[in-house]
Amino acid sequence: MAALEALLVPQVPEWTEEQAAEFRQKWEERAKEPPRLLPHAPLLTPELARALLRECVTVVKPGETLVIRVPDSWSPGQVHTYQEYANAATEAGAVPFGVLVVLGEEPGVAETR
Repeated sequence: MAALEALLVPQVPEWTEEQAAEFRQKWEERAKEPPRLLPHAPLLTPELARALLRECVTVVKPGETLVIRVPDSWSPGQVHTYQEYANAATEAGAVPFGVLVVLGEEPGVAETR
């Protein structure tokens, strides 16, 4: 049992008075230094924002159907559950378009003719 406890409970060596005093001194010196601030992230340019939106957003108009493709590793039950949630959202009026969940990789939009 002691061997198992030794594996699970890390053994932290005791500090000598010298080590503790050195740590306190370094701690107090660091506490006196001004805080280090991270530089601001660069702002998005309008062109970059538009490019990101084109890549990451799919616009679906009322009357269209959003086709959501899920990974091939999903089970039929998972796909069915996702479709049920999508149907409930459409029926409740939370989304003004149809949703079709299929196995695949990327989303797409289908329009009825």
